[in-house]
Amino acid sequence: MAKKPGTGVSFKSLRRRRRDTNGIWGHLANEDSFNIKTGSTFNLPSWVAPTIAIASIATIVVLCFQVIDLQKQKIDASAVVSKARPATFEVSCGSAFGTGVGIDVPLPDGYQTAIFTAAHIFDDCKAGDKVPVVASGRTFMGILFKKDPIGVVDEDQLETIADMALIYMKAKLPALEAAPAAQVGDWVVEVGNPIDQIDYATLGIITKVTDSEYYTDAATNPGNSGGPLLDSQARVLGIVSWRRLVPEKLIDETIKENFMDVADGISAAKRLVNACALIYSGNPECPFTN
Repeated sequence: MAKKPGTGVSFKSLRRRRRDTNGIWGHLANEDSFNIKTGSTFNLPSWVAPTIAIASIATIVVLCFQVIDLQKQKIDASAVVSKARPATFEVSCGSAFGTGVGIDVPLPDGYQTAIFTAAHIFDDCKAGDKVPVVASGRTFMGILFKKDPIGVVDEDQLETIADMALIYMKAKLPALEAAPAAQVGDWVVEVGNPIDQIDYATLGIITKVTDSEYYTDAATNPGNSGGPLLDSQARVLGIVSWRRLVPEKLIDETIKENFMDVADGISAAKRLVNACALIYSGNPECPFTN
């Protein structure tokens, strides 16, 4: 999102309640003593059952950590960020700032880089205007080729519009590949310029998929607009567009303790396929299938 002041939701305490348990697990958790008898013909020493139970619990805990570790290994976030940062830029129009990403697509003659970003950053610019693009501390000038919507974006309608813009550059800048379609649960990385940070990265998963958007729980803040949502191989899934915060008055008092990291709200990236009918309208060879 373009860098504009925002509000979040915060709670004084977020804690997990201890749950009551029954049976052997409850006894072990509370350090209660108990006796186990297996019958009149054969008796186990009193220490055998608790030892087996403790060993079983320890095994389950170890396996859980191994599963979690395997899940984390599905994406090498540092490798994704290292590859994506050179192709992620700061873009601006007037007083609005955001992020853009170079994507490897066919280019018109005379241009060497295509940068995709969010249209709502460019409310005060029109197609054909020169716009600044900052790459590795250097400022280049690009041409705002197309944006959709054409005029000023109503932020209350970001969920239903394309919110995508394309900048062509005569300078040769790094670019990333477009990604194949993702599914709910896939790991993703956002790289952008939120608040006063440059090339700031956050990690999350895909939480919902629609025909035009990927929803994610990766932390998203003002300035992330136009930045890339990346898959595990640093390919571009979509362009970050909007974030919805959860108003505190809408959260039931009885379930507040279940909200973890609510300040990040819900954010969405526009799938690249949106560009086919909008930015690449009239071009049958749209480079995106996702």
